[in-house]
Amino acid sequence: YGATKLIAEKYIQIFDQKYDLPTLIFRFCRIRDSKKEDVVTKFTRQVLNNEKIVFFDNGKQIFDFVDINDVIRADILGVTSKIRNEAINISSGQGVSVNEILRMIMEFAKKERVDLEYKKVDLKEFIPEHYFCPQKMILDVRKAKRLLNFSPKTAMADSIKATVLCFLKQTKNG
Repeated sequence: YGATKLIAEKYIQIFDQKYDLPTLIFRFCRIRDSKKEDVVTKFTRQVLNNEKIVFFDNGKQIFDFVDINDVIRADILGVTSKIRNEAINISSGQGVSVNEILRMIMEFAKKERVDLEYKKVDLKEFIPEHYFCPQKMILDVRKAKRLLNFSPKTAMADSIKATVLCFLKQTKNG
């Protein structure tokens, strides 16, 4: 997966040079949106509905998320800049564990307990696309800061809180 992305980036950079086609490559991490289905929305729904939550491993896996509003801002900075022929990571540059995500959801939902089960599975067999899934993935955003003056503004806690509030509002409105 990573090798094919790198090859595609190289092709894009060659087109930039050969055909004078201005390019800028953004490598996005996990993009967060309170209305998009992801681990946060899934756990929020399960917490609010008092459903069992199953962690396939120990919950210590760390991921880097970036809020959709920060992605939009980075895109605007990119298309309005004179920077070209670069590959730039766009993320929060900070990691959060699956356990921490659940803890924040419970805090914002004002839930003290959840039915939580940890299942040890071989992710390669259970979810084939997770074969190369690292236990910790945090992107380096220094290049985005240096070239585009981009720094994420939305903290993961704020993104999770927005998701919980969105679900609570939907529940209240019916």
